[in-house]
Amino acid sequence: MDGDTRAGDSSSVIQVDRVSAQDCDEAGRLAFEAFKDIADRHGFPPEFKSIHEARASARWLTSQEPVLGFAVRRRALEGVAYLSMIDEVAGIGPVAVDLSAQGQGTGRILMQACLDAAVKHGHTRVRLMQDAFNVGSLGLYASLGFQVVEPLAIVATPPATAALAIREADDEDLAELCRLYRERVGFDRSGEIHLAQRYRRSLLIEKGDQIAGFVAGYSLSKAEFGFADDNETLVTIVAGQAALKGAPVQWMLPMRHDGLLNAAIRAGSTVVKMGNLMAFGPYEAPSAPHIVSFWY
Repeated sequence: MDGDTRAGDSSSVIQVDRVSAQDCDEAGRLAFEAFKDIADRHGFPPEFKSIHEARASARWLTSQEPVLGFAVRRRALEGVAYLSMIDEVAGIGPVAVDLSAQGQGTGRILMQACLDAAVKHGHTRVRLMQDAFNVGSLGLYASLGFQVVEPLAIVATPPATAALAIREADDEDLAELCRLYRERVGFDRSGEIHLAQRYRRSLLIEKGDQIAGFVAGYSLSKAEFGFADDNETLVTIVAGQAALKGAPVQWMLPMRHDGLLNAAIRAGSTVVKMGNLMAFGPYEAPSAPHIVSFWY
């Protein structure tokens, strides 16, 4: 949708194009303010701790070739949304609209741009993570055909020493990790597993000579995605990541998975907020305990 223009509800014209490297500071600023505003109004911590973190996120997303950033402009940049097509399941997020432009249909235009691009590139499954307290975005996504498929708890797990062997994943592990992820979670995520390996923040846990659990991240602050043989093993590896960081680690767990939230609470985890995994297109719940990312 590069260069797409539409009649707006003001005297100016709405333009839909791609987020550029030159947009990143402004994209980060409006995302920081938009997420902080909605979180503050509901009494939850903001998605980004600072404007610097939000700008770094915008720069990182814009630098990833399989991620498309869409921008809506009128007189200035009014909103941004990012579409990941790294793997066979596409993911949308973050989506942010400048406070001065909210309520004018900008979010819908951004979401439609992402969906159109996903379909154009052959993706039949598109997913996103939605903050449960944001009823406005819930209604928007539902109106576009997304369905809530998993209620999520975003939890913070404190450090703990693991009885089992936890180590950093190395390049020789990647083929087996990709195979296990598809087997346990139900779809291919090899692109993002390889991407995460560049940051050397992925951990695995072994029982004997077998991989029993895996957690990937781009920093030590969050466990972005992963799986394990059982609930306790998944919680153990997240707690091991927290031990490396020296502080609690946040992750998103699917509450419908039997006993996973209970295992996290027994390990001292606290619930930060609630969310929803929403899907456009087919969805099958994974059989293994797993971590949901901000895309899927």
